[in-house]
Amino acid sequence: VVASLEVDGRTDDYLVLQFSRLKGADDVRVNAQFSTDLITWNEAGPVVDYQFSSSNPVEVLKVRAPIPIGSDPQFLRLHVESR
Repeated sequence: VVASLEVDGRTDDYLVLQFSRLKGADDVRVNAQFSTDLITWNEAGPVVDYQFSSSNPVEVLKVRAPIPIGSDPQFLRLHVESR
């Protein structure tokens, strides 16, 4: 999804990835990754929204791309690995 976010005092459009995960689950590691070429993947930008409830075992995170949307393509993905 594309979201308009303020970063360092400037508002720009960013690519944002939303995903859910089970609170306290330690058998897998979930990281959001960013690429402009689908070959080189780096850690995505920071979490911009975090939703949880003490009565619900699932938490929802939104992570943004590290740079605003421009003329170059951008991709976000989840990288999941077992521990």
